Amino acid sequence: MAVDADRVRFIAALYRAAATYADGGAVDTLLATADAALADARKVVAHRHAHLHDPDPSRLLGETSNITIYKYGYLYYADTMCYWERERGQFDQELLGSATTPPGCVLGF
Repeated sequence: MAVDADRVRFIAALYRAAATYADGGAVDTLLATADAALADARKVVAHRHAHLHDPDPSRLLGETSNITIYKYGYLYYADTMCYWERERGQFDQELLGSATTPPGCVLGF
């Protein structure tokens, strides 16, 4: 639940920042809110990572071969927070002109 609340704060702040930017407003405070939610979520993920119940957490979190078509465990992108990083990077790239390419977060077939 805690990471879900952080996710809502994060994405709401980014959406508000995009709308504010489109209207010519300042977005620094909204981006700080998004970044704070991301930092809080990292703590939740780190805590979850440290308390996995699986005896072999690498099969959940790692980039390893398995019997599915994916080349990683099902919690890999949740653990790396790739989608969060991608959305934050997309904002920076599209609206602020950052030259940094956001991560792809591809399925890795």
